[in-house]
Amino acid sequence: MNKQVKIGALLSYVTIGFNIISGLLYTPWLLSMIGDDDYGLYVLAMSLITMFLIDFGIGAAVSKFMSLYVARNDLKSANNFLDMVLRLYYAIDVVIFLALISIYPFLGDIYGNLTNDQLSKFRIVYAIFAGYSIIQFPFIWVNEVLVSCEKFIFVKASDLAQKVLTIVVMIVCLLNGGGLYELVLINAICGLVVCTAKIIYIYTKTPYRPRASAKGQFKIRELLFFSVWISIISLMQRLFYNIAPSVLAITVGSASIAVFSFASTMEGYIYTVGSAVSGMLLPKVTRLCENDESDEGVMSLMIRVGRYQMLLVGLFVVGWITVGNRFVCDIWLDQRYEKVFICAVFLILPDLLSIPQQVAATLVIVKNMVKQQGLIYIAGGILNIGLMYLFSKQAGVIGACVAICLSYMVLFILMNIMYQVKMNLKMIHFYKEVYFKILPFQIISCVVGIAINRYNTIGGIKGFLVQSGVTVVVYALLMYVFVLKKDEKSLIWNTMKKRKR
Repeated sequence: MNKQVKIGALLSYVTIGFNIISGLLYTPWLLSMIGDDDYGLYVLAMSLITMFLIDFGIGAAVSKFMSLYVARNDLKSANNFLDMVLRLYYAIDVVIFLALISIYPFLGDIYGNLTNDQLSKFRIVYAIFAGYSIIQFPFIWVNEVLVSCEKFIFVKASDLAQKVLTIVVMIVCLLNGGGLYELVLINAICGLVVCTAKIIYIYTKTPYRPRASAKGQFKIRELLFFSVWISIISLMQRLFYNIAPSVLAITVGSASIAVFSFASTMEGYIYTVGSAVSGMLLPKVTRLCENDESDEGVMSLMIRVGRYQMLLVGLFVVGWITVGNRFVCDIWLDQRYEKVFICAVFLILPDLLSIPQQVAATLVIVKNMVKQQGLIYIAGGILNIGLMYLFSKQAGVIGACVAICLSYMVLFILMNIMYQVKMNLKMIHFYKEVYFKILPFQIISCVVGIAINRYNTIGGIKGFLVQSGVTVVVYALLMYVFVLKKDEKSLIWNTMKKRKR
């Protein structure tokens, strides 16, 4: 693992930690400073405009094809490709611009429940967000180019800087009498500043930029084929979580939606932590395939990354199973939301199996097998809707979460068949090295943690911290003694020695 990947991964985890902490601490403070109504208008405008910002999978296509051109050192084709992509983004941007302008006069009709004062504020906030989004949208390709060139440190540092800068400037502004409009403007300005910095970095530190030549034009049909199937996959993924509140509202009423929201939030945190390095895998996997190492090289990478992700995600899954109920009822929420614990268990269990296979998921993109993946996801999305409707009618929000869990397990099985049959990956070997060698000791950690929790009579935050600490120690000892290989242990000790120096 080179320096870019190591530091990039570290910065990813720092950013994730910052997002979680700021979400728990900064957001409630922001709410108290600008009020419920203004914060609601801020969220409403952002969510409305986000619905129009669809790039139809072109961003994923940029990652795939740019990684290929970089691996081949094909500068001319890369720049031709970027030129075509930029033209496509401009065309989509014009459509988005027209859509946002067309909807503006009807905001009062769409949101008839808003008062005249709220509607007046909302129109201004909408206009600011729309202007910012239209300016920034054509430059979605910037991040993908930087990732393809493996400039992970700059990308992750820029993203972290944007989040920190935005919050710091907002705090200063709000403490000095700022309000809703300043909040929106700060978000927009900080976003544009960081986007501009990334564009300057590409033009000064890399040879890649949109520039067409007379020869070697990229075939747009290949791009559109890839983009359409990526869009379908993205749409089907939304049928798992985004549609759940609507199904619950139909089957059991709106009261259970909050429970599902909290449970899916926790799953989102765990997924984000576990998959932090996945975005940095595409260039490496592409290079292995280009160098005819797609069998042994990719499988070796898949096992190394898979073991790391299995160990990391497993810690959070074990931690949630052993102390999650205490966290929900005693610290985060209260006894009314005790169902959040069991709902989150069903939502995070599939992550324990799927996240360690993200190298294989990346290989699907490299080998352009998105159509096969799309067909699998269509089947999974349809199955999920059917199961969710049936199960939620019988068991409420817990039934909906069980349906999502089962649907994801079906997806997992079908994708693994594709990995084995269509992509010739040695999945049985992967299971032996990752699942079979780690999962038994994770189960033991759960059993020990639950048993200890029964005898932990300390309440409140102190009891939660004690139980969490014991769980982490037990998990770490079991993994170190029975799971980690010699080279993995050596890596840990060498890293600790370097830090001491």
